[in-house]
Amino acid sequence: MRNLITENSVQGTLFARKSNANPASRLLCGALHILLKIYDISIGDDSSVIYKILSKIHILLMHLSAIYLLAVAVPMHLHSSEASEVTFGFAVAGMFPLALHYAVKFKKHLVNHILKRFFRIEGMQGICIKTRDIRWMNFIVIIILLIPVFGAIVTVITLVDDNPLTLYFSFFIDFKNKVIGTSIQFCIIQILFGYTYTYPCIIALMCGAIYYEISEFLYYFQKRLNNESLSLSKNRVLAIMETHTFFFEVAHELLTATSVICFFLLCTQTTIMYCSLAMFVLTHKGDLTPPQIVENCLVITLMPISIFGIVFCASRISRMCQNVQLTLLRLRDGLSRQFIHDKYVIHFLNLMIEKKFPVMSAFGLGELTPNFVLNMFGSLFTYSLLILNLKK
Repeated sequence: MRNLITENSVQGTLFARKSNANPASRLLCGALHILLKIYDISIGDDSSVIYKILSKIHILLMHLSAIYLLAVAVPMHLHSSEASEVTFGFAVAGMFPLALHYAVKFKKHLVNHILKRFFRIEGMQGICIKTRDIRWMNFIVIIILLIPVFGAIVTVITLVDDNPLTLYFSFFIDFKNKVIGTSIQFCIIQILFGYTYTYPCIIALMCGAIYYEISEFLYYFQKRLNNESLSLSKNRVLAIMETHTFFFEVAHELLTATSVICFFLLCTQTTIMYCSLAMFVLTHKGDLTPPQIVENCLVITLMPISIFGIVFCASRISRMCQNVQLTLLRLRDGLSRQFIHDKYVIHFLNLMIEKKFPVMSAFGLGELTPNFVLNMFGSLFTYSLLILNLKK
């Protein structure tokens, strides 16, 4: 493996760090690493006390947000006839981020094991990621964090007293002191936006980064295979087979670790998009309030992009695996055309070709491919037309 994956081959990956630290402490970098520590998804046991405290606060707020969304569903249903059709839909959709939290917690140790195992590959010590990759990752994290904050600020500013959302974001209590009422509304909106929009997008970014990282190593593995000559020795093909088997095992373990997470992630994003779409279609054009417009903008901005991003990174693994298989086929065919070749080399190449890498999926219910995304958004569009027809 030392000859196949070297320092040059892994340069530019997203998790490797410059130091020769323990693999468990050098897998994530930048703002994403800090956020995942707060979300209690840190790799390794080196979290400081402040991160552990913030993690406990985060877990508390996750549960309080879910309880709040359920608690205000009934009074919101009784108070607003316009929102009654989708109020309980939003309440159900609000449970999926909590389910996603438990899915990540349940699979966290398996993901940790995969990353530790993956980064034991020889040649990775002393590799640093490209600066532009860190900057891009930090930029995406900042955007994910700032969009809900600005959305909460605009929502608070544009709320009016006779809007049902004013009571929805204040425990259905009419505060006489406007300063106190506005402050409470801003805190609730910020917590709910972070729970509904920020957390799922950060988890999507984490999964996408892991998928992309592994696809990068597969890309460089295939690039090395392309440079192999047709005079492969038995020892050389055994080294190739060892690396190929390693990636094959990691791919299956990765599927086991992330399939449930991706399932609840897609459930979270699609249900929120569907409820927002239903609310938009059922609301008369002149009745749309600025807070509703702001929330719809958040949904349109964050939800589809996070789904497209994770599907792109997951499908890239399949594409790189196909390239590896094609390269192995070319090597085998080239050796077969030679009059003198080692039959063991052909046998080992055949063994590698017969191995089928898994396609990343959402709990086996749908493969994370571009076709899956097109079908999903096509279904959302179809349901929106159905709701529009029922409205008429």
